[in-house]
Amino acid sequence: VVTQAGDELSVAEIEPLYGEIRELVDEKLGATGIGALITGIPALRAEIIRAVQRDNLRFSVIGGTAAMLISLLLFRNLAAVFITSVAPLAGMVLSVGMLGLAGVPMNVVNHVLPSLVMVIAFTDSVHLMAFFRMRRGSGDSRGVAVQAAVREVGPACLLTSVTTAVAFASLALAQTEVIRNFGIACAAATLLNFIVVITVVPLLASTFLGDRAGALAGGVDGAHQRGMHRFLDPLATLVTRWPRCLSMLGFAVMSLCLLASMKLYPDFRYRENLPEGNDAYRALVKADEALGGAIPLRVLVESVGEQPITSADGLAALAEVDAMLAAEPGVGATLSLIDVLRSLPPGDGGQGDLGAAKKFLPLVPGGAKARLLGMGGRAALVSANVRDDGAAALEPLFASLSGKLERIQARHPGFEMRLTGVTYVSGTVSLAMISELARSLFAAAVIILFIIIIALRSPAMGLISVLPNIFPLAATGALLVFAGMPIQYTSVMSFTICLGIAVDDTIHFLMRYRRLRADGVRSDPAVRQSLREVGSVLVTTTLIMVGSFLVLQVSELPMIRLFGV
Repeated sequence: VVTQAGDELSVAEIEPLYGEIRELVDEKLGATGIGALITGIPALRAEIIRAVQRDNLRFSVIGGTAAMLISLLLFRNLAAVFITSVAPLAGMVLSVGMLGLAGVPMNVVNHVLPSLVMVIAFTDSVHLMAFFRMRRGSGDSRGVAVQAAVREVGPACLLTSVTTAVAFASLALAQTEVIRNFGIACAAATLLNFIVVITVVPLLASTFLGDRAGALAGGVDGAHQRGMHRFLDPLATLVTRWPRCLSMLGFAVMSLCLLASMKLYPDFRYRENLPEGNDAYRALVKADEALGGAIPLRVLVESVGEQPITSADGLAALAEVDAMLAAEPGVGATLSLIDVLRSLPPGDGGQGDLGAAKKFLPLVPGGAKARLLGMGGRAALVSANVRDDGAAALEPLFASLSGKLERIQARHPGFEMRLTGVTYVSGTVSLAMISELARSLFAAAVIILFIIIIALRSPAMGLISVLPNIFPLAATGALLVFAGMPIQYTSVMSFTICLGIAVDDTIHFLMRYRRLRADGVRSDPAVRQSLREVGSVLVTTTLIMVGSFLVLQVSELPMIRLFGV
């Protein structure tokens, strides 16, 4: 839907029109027994935005509740949960405000941003609170415990925020503006949330709430920690007893997963962006099944010389394009100026004389003619539809059509012909962009490796961090291959985000281990103590992450559900 000036209407402008059309259809067909469904890009856009708004409410309520319940299981103290929750909630509000001030609208991609950055900030809050309570349990005063938490855990939180922001920022290399804005906004929001957390959590812990937040009796060996230690202590024993065997096994499994991941192929299906179940979606599916395709494919034929499209050579070129599309398997019925001319009364040359029939063109209604002929008669569209089989399946079709168009153009050098339409553009751009995002993921991994090496001042520590950070991504890629799923927008985005999340856990463990080693603790005891001090928090924050991503399964949009999985 466009205005007379040619500008796209906003969803706010489309929706009343969409509602009026639905009322008119119901009124006219209500007594006939004929059913009707409305679809098309404008209707689907309106449905998508409404689904995004409903998702925002669900994610905020369910995700926030899940995170607080999990932290309550960890701390078993309402004051501690309150302190750890206020900062992420404040950061989420500021992040949304930042988007508003920057004039970035909520869309199908970035509407998960508030919940996502809130959960990431929540993990930093949990780490700070856990260390604060541990120091209180060791006998430190409230003020000393706060200072120790900021001093000991703050650098790790800063480093994790920077590496996560780098992972997000790698999305800025994408060609699509929506993905670029999402990556930049997430990177900025991650750093903003760190500032909020490192300010608000110590501030609240310094008040009477810090006293009510309680302490772990006996430091890290509080009674409610013992269950976690019964799991972590045997793990520490295993990894310290068989370090080389486990490392070699892990490297071998990771290599196999990487090898399997090489079979991943990019794909884009228009339907994955649409909310299921509404009339616009069901109409699209029905049209796809009944009419041989519902997604538009266009060929633009444009004069590059002096001849208009209605010249003899122009009509001949247009007729060849029309016939080529009509004969192509997998392409639905065509509609073009040629079809209009063939439907008009024959001229003196007989039924097939298009040149003679064109004198009747002024009788064709202006609106109908404008959809097929434009630029003052110097350009024309040949339209057809294809099934939404995915960009990977349609790529050979596009290649075949492009080759045939080149040959037709060679026979008519005064005219230029090129494929266009939402099907072709979104498909080809998506495949290129998915591959580009995969390259940006690799770049982010390399940058994060150097950040860790510089921050820890140890190349060995940086290399140690590679295996546990690449392993889950490789395993997930292998699972996608075994499930027969391609790599899509949301797959690559989730890989990029989860790289940052995986690095967070690695950094917290390595920085604690490094400090213990600097204090003279031997390697094996340092591993055990690091696991005791940060292991339970890592498990808890991982559960919070998993719970928050599972919340995305309530989304109406398939791409968001895939992102959550």
